[in-house]
Amino acid sequence: MSLNEQWIQKLTAVHYRASFWSRILGFIFDLVTMFFLWLIVGVFTTLWMLVTSNAPSDDFIFIRTYILENEPHLFYTAIGIQIVVLLLYLFILPITFKYPRTVGMMIAGTKFLGTDAKEITKLTYLKRELLKWILFPGALLLFRKNKQSAADLLTKTYVTYY
Repeated sequence: MSLNEQWIQKLTAVHYRASFWSRILGFIFDLVTMFFLWLIVGVFTTLWMLVTSNAPSDDFIFIRTYILENEPHLFYTAIGIQIVVLLLYLFILPITFKYPRTVGMMIAGTKFLGTDAKEITKLTYLKRELLKWILFPGALLLFRKNKQSAADLLTKTYVTYY
């Protein structure tokens, strides 16, 4: 066994892989971050709706009712903006970092490694995230003794501590 193969085995050893609880911790941090991001974007989109509405009154309740009855496109646009921002947070923001990972993963202290013990590429990250969201209901059930989810197995990645 060459020295390179020994390092690959050491870096991808099972005891360095992220446990179920550290993954949940990263997920919770991501949910909290997404909640506050949604709250901030929601405030701005609500202010935008109030300013651009043609409602004949200054009463907030009346303006809200007027928008829902007469200008629903403002409401749907605001919801669309909020969804786009949350999707950008989940998929685009992590690939802008040097090593692709979410804010929750950074806080939890985990990162991605490929089977060759190198950092994964941005394309591999996107594939893994898409598979993770597609396979989400079954992902938690597919953790095995080697601490890999279904998305990790399909993309040949590991979630490890750094």
